Amino acid sequence: INDPDPIQNARPLELIDVRFAIEAHICRLCVLNAGADDFNELEKLLLKMEASLDDPKNFSRFDTLFHAQLAETTRNKLLKWIIQQINAVRNNNEWLSMRSLTLNQKTIREYNIAHREIVEAIRARDADLAAKLMRDHLQSARLSVTRAMDT
Repeated sequence: INDPDPIQNARPLELIDVRFAIEAHICRLCVLNAGADDFNELEKLLLKMEASLDDPKNFSRFDTLFHAQLAETTRNKLLKWIIQQINAVRNNNEWLSMRSLTLNQKTIREYNIAHREIVEAIRARDADLAAKLMRDHLQSARLSVTRAMDT
């Protein structure tokens, strides 16, 4: 608990476990709070991620912004701050090397489909479905990380 730098020292699975604890609920809050401007921002990010099929680094940048935009949509300043901390972990060396092992065209395509389904569930104001889709998405990311750690 006295880790001087929990962001730099966080392991990839720790990051995903924290995201599991938070991001499904973020989707529920998005259902309550999302307006037209939020959907416009999310759509722009979806299109940028979908255009980054051959560019894992670019995809990852927009993926980070996408999850930050979901937090923004909650209108909850504390959740936004927590997601900023989570996103800082995504820039640590262990996570960056994990990204290069896990992000290929197939995975990026799967993540793009999942992201779009999440946004559509939020747009349909279906909190249970949005939360479930986020959990499924994070489970898929967790499997990718676990597989990469075994190689």
